Amino acid sequence: MTVTDIADEVQSQVLSAVQVVQENVVNALEWFTEQAETRLPEQIVRLTERLPQATQYVDRGFESAEQWLRSQRDFAAKAGAAVQPAGVTKASGVKKPSAPKKPSAE
Repeated sequence: MTVTDIADEVQSQVLSAVQVVQENVVNALEWFTEQAETRLPEQIVRLTERLPQATQYVDRGFESAEQWLRSQRDFAAKAGAAVQPAGVTKASGVKKPSAPKKPSAE
């Protein structure tokens, strides 16, 4: 097993654990909302009328985050390309043979 394989496996396990926690949080929020609606129906209606719709803010936030992430990916790719020595292939790290220089017309 390579280091990359191990890193991929760890990343997969962490993502899975985060998803389980997120699902539990959503379940707890749903339960809390149901309890509040049952016990405090009038107050919940008044509160809901005053609160903004969360989905539009969530969507807007993630759209901004996606733009930032694309920008950072482009920057990292350009920075990586900028430090790549001329004529070196990415896969092997071996310099490509350079084309013969044309004789100068003097």
